[in-house]
Amino acid sequence: MTVSALLRELVLRAVDARMLDERYPAHRAMTLLIVGELARRETPPLDLPSPVSVAARRAAQLLAAGEGGGGTRALAAEVGLSPRTLERRFIVETGMSIARWGRQARLQQSLRLLAAGSPVKAAAEAAGYAAPSAFVAAFRAALGKTPGRYFAR
Repeated sequence: MTVSALLRELVLRAVDARMLDERYPAHRAMTLLIVGELARRETPPLDLPSPVSVAARRAAQLLAAGEGGGGTRALAAEVGLSPRTLERRFIVETGMSIARWGRQARLQQSLRLLAAGSPVKAAAEAAGYAAPSAFVAAFRAALGKTPGRYFAR
């Protein structure tokens, strides 16, 4: 998780205090600042929550391995559920639709490849994009920067 310098220092101060107590004005102020800083984070979270149920977990494994390209209907058939049941389970268990979860998984994989020095074209192919330009556009939409600028910092 990317955090601002202010949020980092606030968290360290809160850890020092061991527990923030609303009876103290300084603690109330720190709590408000922490919540405010978390709300304005520039980089969206890259969390990828794991489903709990066996069928949804199997579907997530297939998606992460790039084997879920046949759509929700094919994925649901593979794990023995109806498409609607699988979609509902994914939303309840992860807070994300199957499509969003799959995009997030592919984005994480592409980030690992780019961080290891792979070219954008290889990361785009691994993420399932037909053209690097489409991958760069999706990367920018998700992270606010192109891959080059994201890794330049």
